Amino acid sequence: MRTPRPGWIFLAFLLAACGGGSSGGITASANPANTPGTLVFNPPLQAVSLTAAAFQSSLDSTPAGQQLHLLASGPSAPGASTPAPLHCGVDVYKLQFRTTGGAGEATTSSGALMVPNGGTGCSGPRPIVLYGHGTATSQAFDLSNLADPTNAANGESALIAAVYASNGFIVVAPNYAGYDTSTLGYHPFLNAAQQSGEMIDALAAGRTALAGLAGTGDAGALFVSGYSAGGHTAMATVRALEAAGQPVAAAATMSGPYTMAAFGDLIFLGNVDIGATLFVPLIYNSYRHAYGNTLSIPTDFFAAPFNNAASVLPSALTQAQIFMGGLLPQTALFNNNPMGAFAGLLQNPAAASNGDFGFGTPFLVTDTARAAYLADAAAYPDGAVPTVTTGAPSGSATNGIRQALVLNDLRLPAVSGAPGWLPKAPMLLCAGGNDPVVFSTNTLIMQRYFAAIQAALQPAVAPLRHFLNIDLNTSGTGKLPASPDSDPVFSAYQQAFTGLYNQQAGTTVATQTAALTGYHTSVAPFCTAASLSFFASPR
Repeated sequence: MRTPRPGWIFLAFLLAACGGGSSGGITASANPANTPGTLVFNPPLQAVSLTAAAFQSSLDSTPAGQQLHLLASGPSAPGASTPAPLHCGVDVYKLQFRTTGGAGEATTSSGALMVPNGGTGCSGPRPIVLYGHGTATSQAFDLSNLADPTNAANGESALIAAVYASNGFIVVAPNYAGYDTSTLGYHPFLNAAQQSGEMIDALAAGRTALAGLAGTGDAGALFVSGYSAGGHTAMATVRALEAAGQPVAAAATMSGPYTMAAFGDLIFLGNVDIGATLFVPLIYNSYRHAYGNTLSIPTDFFAAPFNNAASVLPSALTQAQIFMGGLLPQTALFNNNPMGAFAGLLQNPAAASNGDFGFGTPFLVTDTARAAYLADAAAYPDGAVPTVTTGAPSGSATNGIRQALVLNDLRLPAVSGAPGWLPKAPMLLCAGGNDPVVFSTNTLIMQRYFAAIQAALQPAVAPLRHFLNIDLNTSGTGKLPASPDSDPVFSAYQQAFTGLYNQQAGTTVATQTAALTGYHTSVAPFCTAASLSFFASPR
């Protein structure tokens, strides 16, 4: 769940339109086949073409862009504050491909294919990064639209182009069903089966497109990465690929809500994350389409005047317009003054991790729905929340929302009945320890779960799986071993984050929310830079 506002605090720079247009004058033809993973148009149209010099010039035109340049290329010399030149340029193509929705319905999706260009290490067969993006509320979200600074995807698109493509990786990054040109009327948000399937469909479409491009190709090494909600998608994709016998070279799952059942229990207990009034409608609508009437009906779940909350997102409106228009509350997920029988059951907002955040009037989720959820959580507790027992999600949940969260909790194996899931691929787990949007508890629970399974399987499993957990708030642990570029990268992180989390004190709710959401947003570039070191850049 990325920040509940568009843009990236350190990436709010304008990218000049330094190229683009059609793909060498070739007219793409429509592909009528309805098979998932096939291209709707082949070859895909080229959206933009940037040489390394042109891309670097765009980045260096603002201080924020200069910082991204440093993260992407490292310092010009050990300990230097000036960045080294970008190694590769990037050609961006717009993929449009077939996939399926959350209920298994045939639909289309779109995305970006980023191909490095330039000299040595930028052409010929290259490794692929399959990338899952964070939460988007704008229906027009399009990662291939790198040249348009007004597009909601521009910051994240620039980030992955700079960090991955400019270092010689091909990037395949779907926009997800329900966004951009997709024919699906909703987004299957945090639906592990659908989103991992769509990522694999995007990969198939990207490989088909690559086969028709001169001077480049798939080297066969596949890396999987994703941030926030895309971290959940990336981990689900690794699980699905490995279950299908498809190898993954390495993965970086960053600030993701992997433990959906535990995360849901934390929120309903009163530890409300910033942005929950956007995330909950997206989750509800996604699971309502996937699992039907097992969920309570919208008017029972969403309180007046927000009875239509499930249909609000994705939207053509900005988040400010959504909040100011009264379509969703900005922060009040729950009632701050539950009455009658609910008063003793529902947690007082003073106990919430973010003070009064998440509570107020008018509020989004009915007291009845929250009480039913909490009654089920008390009867069938999660194995990690509120206390650690088995570490696994409850298999006995009866509440519809909790059952849906369990189904999408990545502590479960992809194959029913298996003893548990342990990735074969080396995996980086990166997060910010004080993140108020996606709590780092998700990362810690997942790390403990992997460690328990690994210990139970030894000595039968060899060699040991390689997991690297980075908490960017803890001194020293944010520095990757054997990486000369890591010190300035994480020194920059520490400088940028000094006092950020504490800016909420003594300010308005709006300013508090901006400071807190900015924390989650600002972790992304540093975790992505860490993933580059983890993947061992091929140049």
